[in-house]
Amino acid sequence: MKRGIDRLYLPSLLLMTILQLGCDGQKPKENTPNQPTQLVTEIVNLYAHRAFTPGLLEGFENNMETRVAITMAAADSLIAKLDQEGTVKSADLVIFGDLGDMFELKNKGMLQPFSTEILEENIASRNMDYEGTWMGLSKWAMAFIFPRHSTDERKLVQYSDLANPQWKGKLLLTQASNRANQTLVASMLATEGEASTRRWLTGMIANLAEAPLENSFAMMKALNEKRGTVGLINASVKLSWQYSGNPDYFKLADTLAIKYPVNPEGGTYYNLTSAGLFLNTPHRHNSLKLLEYLSGKAVQETFGNSIQEYPVNLFALPNDFLIEVGGFSEKRIDFSEVARQMENARALMKEAGWQ
Repeated sequence: MKRGIDRLYLPSLLLMTILQLGCDGQKPKENTPNQPTQLVTEIVNLYAHRAFTPGLLEGFENNMETRVAITMAAADSLIAKLDQEGTVKSADLVIFGDLGDMFELKNKGMLQPFSTEILEENIASRNMDYEGTWMGLSKWAMAFIFPRHSTDERKLVQYSDLANPQWKGKLLLTQASNRANQTLVASMLATEGEASTRRWLTGMIANLAEAPLENSFAMMKALNEKRGTVGLINASVKLSWQYSGNPDYFKLADTLAIKYPVNPEGGTYYNLTSAGLFLNTPHRHNSLKLLEYLSGKAVQETFGNSIQEYPVNLFALPNDFLIEVGGFSEKRIDFSEVARQMENARALMKEAGWQ
């Protein structure tokens, strides 16, 4: 199974909605003899794991007279292509939905550091690579998911609660190859240590109701079919299905509630949709201008709203759906240590029997 399936294959209606965002419903202005077409002489080549919002980029393209050429690719496919070719010579920027994938590119030496005053003003340093090779664009977190009204959510507070024997035969997880699971375990290793993380993994695997599921949609379906009582899911994926505009998907997701877990010392482990600058970018200046544009308050709100993730801009607000969920308090994480723990996380998951 390819990693990142939840984040790549969203419902088509959702993708159509994303593609329409920012277009304000008006027809493009027609050129007249007094309004000659401007020649676009610059370009930024962007590799992205999901549908981007063309309307969102119009302001940048018009003001900078620079076209953004987007290549859609799943994270694992792009990484495999980079491994095979050594580099993508025309590539400027990459956007991944999970930091684990960005860590891999950095480890392969394919990213270069960058920094500007505008980026430092808009984004907290904790949501940027300490060596400057990537920056966060939006935040999301793994959450408890359970049927509304039939599960006592008071029993679900800390991550460790999923290892409590009271959930034996009731817990649902997605497969260990899901990058979100790996990054969460690496975050726990970086913060709580190996002994605590091992106990958590062993306890969860002992509580499984069935073999780990292919993706989050399969988990929601299993919960609706009462094959389990509680699961662990990317909350933003659940909300994306719920508010996709498809009544069947809404019905499936709306029967389920989500709640963000907390660390014993407080705070929720979170992840980032992030952007990186390729080592051999031929368009560094315009690429940095695009990153600055994406970090702006208004653009951040539209970008985050389109994918049900929280903005990283210090002054941008999440949408009403995210506000209704209640948000989470960020667990202060050393992402550089999380990156170092990724391989250990996969090994520990395998040792615990997480398939």
